[in-house]
Amino acid sequence: MEWKERIPACFGDADGLFAIHPLDEDRAFQLLGVLREKEVSWAQAKMAFLDFVQHSHYDNPEQIEKEMERIERHMRPWLR
Repeated sequence: MEWKERIPACFGDADGLFAIHPLDEDRAFQLLGVLREKEVSWAQAKMAFLDFVQHSHYDNPEQIEKEMERIERHMRPWLR
């Protein structure tokens, strides 16, 4: 499975929030391991997450920005 295909599983089905539910958090952690293993940079991951967020549950820029900040807090410290 391509790492980008794992992104949707990190978000809640009902609320669309990143890694809030423990199962979503587990999948996000697993994805982080894959990203590190494949040496995906934060810039690459950020673009893939942004693409997903813009085309899913969020309908205004403030929501997108808030969710991207949450994703960055979880992922960026561990990626190059």
